[in-house]
Amino acid sequence: ALALMRRVRGLFWCAAGFLVYPTRSPSKKPPARNRVLVIIADTASDEMIGARLGGLPVGERVLRSAIRAGYSRIAVWTPWRQLRWEALSHRLKGRVDLTATNNLESWRRLFAANPFAPVTIVLPGIVPSPALLGSAAKVAPTDDQPLLEIRLADDQRQTGVLRAFADHVAWGSVIGSAVTYGRGITLSYGGRPGEVVPSVRVASRADLVKAERQVQHAIF
Repeated sequence: ALALMRRVRGLFWCAAGFLVYPTRSPSKKPPARNRVLVIIADTASDEMIGARLGGLPVGERVLRSAIRAGYSRIAVWTPWRQLRWEALSHRLKGRVDLTATNNLESWRRLFAANPFAPVTIVLPGIVPSPALLGSAAKVAPTDDQPLLEIRLADDQRQTGVLRAFADHVAWGSVIGSAVTYGRGITLSYGGRPGEVVPSVRVASRADLVKAERQVQHAIF
């Protein structure tokens, strides 16, 4: 099972003005049809979305994980690979509604209709497993805990997946903070055969080699 756990040093996004808090009591699970995934890319991770991981393009593997976890809408902040992300979604033949943009006004409009809806955030370069995204969708932020980082139960290791309100995600300051925070995340899974790996990172060719080894020998 997955649960929310405390980050060792805590996390404060100065630009966004809110904290990551631990919680032991997940909120009511949102309906599957309303599940929204937010992918925040940077230039390095955007370069790798077409590279193959486990036989699939990295970007398509992220989208397929989202579909298997019951997400119906995906919003992608991408510096310059909008057409590539859209092409990957077209390969899935309408199984998910994807919008990719690098325009702030267009980005804000994506979240304007339901600003208090919970959304799952995938940080730059992170390739999450379906199980991790499915568990994230069962947790809703609150006014006291507006930004939550998803961890394995009884495990302090990071996964690169967050949960937040839609209106928090809509602002450009949060995009910049997510990119900065994501680059500092350490994923320390996949050291043992058969280990459960909730996510891998692919933001470089070196990352790709390591991630390929992880998905081949671990439970992903």
